[in-house]
Amino acid sequence: MQNWQNYKLIVQTSKNSKAILRYVDKNITAVNRVGILLRIDKITAAEMDDATIEAFRKRGIMRFPALLGPDNTKYIGINDIVELFESRLNKTKAADRLNTGIDVTDNDTSLTDFYAREMFNADGGAKKDDEEDTMNEPGGNIERR
Repeated sequence: MQNWQNYKLIVQTSKNSKAILRYVDKNITAVNRVGILLRIDKITAAEMDDATIEAFRKRGIMRFPALLGPDNTKYIGINDIVELFESRLNKTKAADRLNTGIDVTDNDTSLTDFYAREMFNADGGAKKDDEEDTMNEPGGNIERR
């Protein structure tokens, strides 16, 4: 079950707003796949009276495009918005690649168990390293020179 988060993208008629809309249009399936529900509001020049401008300033929005997220998070400008989407997409892609069906949320016990098996014998003693000691070879200990 997907945990959806509601975001509101506020745009105007500007070059940056058009660029972010093209980005969203191209990537909307991926954006939705990472759990972002996006609502887009367009602010026209006629709507930008002094009261509206002051309301945006009180919310910390000084320019557009602006993305408002859960818990009053704000991403102002195309770079911040794209960075948010890309980081969420990359995290999801990495999780998909690593998803083996193992739940690692329980204190990372599966990772701890893996390293314990790799480093220690069944009796708890350290495993013998398979690599030869190269300390006495030329270049083996650079600090000694």
